[in-house]
This record gives sequence, C-alpha cells and structure tokens, in this order.
Amino acid sequence: MTDKLDLSRLPRPSGLTPDHILRAGGGRTQSALIDCFGRSFHLGRRTRVGRDADSVDLVILDEAVSSLHAELVLGEDGWMILDRGSMNGSFVEGVRVQGTHRLRDSDVVAFADVGFLFLEKHP
Repeated sequence: MTDKLDLSRLPRPSGLTPDHILRAGGGRTQSALIDCFGRSFHLGRRTRVGRDADSVDLVILDEAVSSLHAELVLGEDGWMILDRGSMNGSFVEGVRVQGTHRLRDSDVVAFADVGFLFLEKHP
C-alpha cells in the first residue's frame, strides 16, 4: 500500500536515515504513521514520540526532536496529538500544535522537522 502514497509532501531532514526512526514498543491499532522512507509505524492507543528510547514508543534520533516530544492518543472522538512542551514544536499540516489538535486521515504530522503521514486505517 505504501507504493501508492504520496510521500513527497513530507519534510525530509538532511542526514536522516531509516535507522534514525524506530519502534520501541506500545500496542497496535489500525492507525499508523508513515515516514519519509515509506515505512509504517502502527500506533498504540497512546503513542509517545521522542528521542529517548527508554521512555517513548516511537523513537526519532534527530537532535531537533525532544526526549519526550509529543503523544498521539486515541479517544472517543478520534485521534489527538498533544505536544509535550517540545522546543521545536509539533505540526499538523504545517501549523504548530498548541495544546491538543484533532488528527484527520492523511494529515501530515511533523515532530520538529521530521514528517510523517497519518493514516487512520492502515493494514
């Protein structure tokens, strides 16, 4: 399925390789983040994103990403993103997240300048 996704909308920080993004743990839902390399990372009902591999579920080894950068949470009204006070911000469709923000299918989500495509249902 990833071969049909338009990943050209995703920012691709210089020097970032596939080894810089990895799944550390957490549950699994039908929703996923797709990175700029076309790899999918299924989300748990609460997925913590950041640089600290010991405390987050999706690890991004980029110096612009905070240790605990953001959380994606599945609630009764759908998916929300919550920036955890990161220095370089979390963004949805290029707009910086203040507090929480509702995610919609195919939104481009970025943690600092590392972008992902959010898919609400992904096999």
